[in-house]
Amino acid sequence: ICTALYAGEMRYINYDDLQNFDAYEGEVIFTYNHQNQFESYVLEDSWDYPYTRAECVGVVKNLYNLLVENVEPENQEYWLLKGIVASYLYNLDEMEYFVEAENAFRAVQALPSYDYRCLWFLANHYMDSALVIKSVGLFQNIFEVIPAENLQPDIFIDYGLAAYLARMPMTAKYAYDL
Repeated sequence: ICTALYAGEMRYINYDDLQNFDAYEGEVIFTYNHQNQFESYVLEDSWDYPYTRAECVGVVKNLYNLLVENVEPENQEYWLLKGIVASYLYNLDEMEYFVEAENAFRAVQALPSYDYRCLWFLANHYMDSALVIKSVGLFQNIFEVIPAENLQPDIFIDYGLAAYLARMPMTAKYAYDL
């Protein structure tokens, strides 16, 4: 329930920092407004949205392709957005985008300065991919380096869910208490 209410990494992107935003603004707006349809996997039987899965794949894949065409190699916001979009495609059954998402989030770490969002979003990607132990490990890496008061509060909701899925109820409770 918590992730359905609070998830959505797209709201943590600084769109003003994207130099080529005009080239894909319409696709970003659609994806942002409908991210509840693909921020986690939805079974075909449970798909009850205004757009079909194929329509969503078409728009989100078009956004991904526009990002590839308008590369900003030294821009953290670009790589974060590209990773989020790739993870959405993976959640829409486009399996080859698992590695694309992982690579985009890891590319942020190669930049001279970056913040913790790349690890947070990668941890969420792993959690959505049933790799909860890897997810919990990334969250713990963040918390070892950055004091809790300097983190976006929504990260604790995601960490709590990852810990719960990893059968770590006391860690989940601790995260939710934070």
